[in-house]
Amino acid sequence: VPPEEAQGELRRTHLLVEHLVAEIDALGEAQERYRTECEAQRASSEKLERELAKLQADNAGLQHKVAREHEIRIAAQEEKLRLEREIEIDSERHFNSCSSRSSLSLPGSPSVAASAPTMPYPNLHLPPGSYGTAFASLGKLSPQASFTLSAPGPPSPKWAALAPARMH
Repeated sequence: VPPEEAQGELRRTHLLVEHLVAEIDALGEAQERYRTECEAQRASSEKLERELAKLQADNAGLQHKVAREHEIRIAAQEEKLRLEREIEIDSERHFNSCSSRSSLSLPGSPSVAASAPTMPYPNLHLPPGSYGTAFASLGKLSPQASFTLSAPGPPSPKWAALAPARMH
């Protein structure tokens, strides 16, 4: 091999080695950057996993709280309905006991001195005419003789004359 050719091959080999060294260095630097990015991503992932676990625990606690509040609301609604039924039953029982004790007959007769029964719940307002209709349906009065209770206020002259002591 002539010396000039050997020199040219040596230069090419030297250039090739320098190029390979530069490529290896660049790949090493890229590998280091990727390693650093990977560690940062791993740390971020671990942080996000901890945050997710905390949020899942909070969510489970809130779901239990919502379930308890739902049960309390249902229990309160059931209790309200039970109390409303009791009030209605007590009101009917009181009305029936008052209507069975009083002896009502046609207006103007001496036995009408007893006034209409009073309600056990003074804040419970029935529409005018409900007592008279109830008595008529119980057979205590004929439909022609039914009476009505008016709204709170001064008694009508008709009732004042029939039951003056009870209408105060």
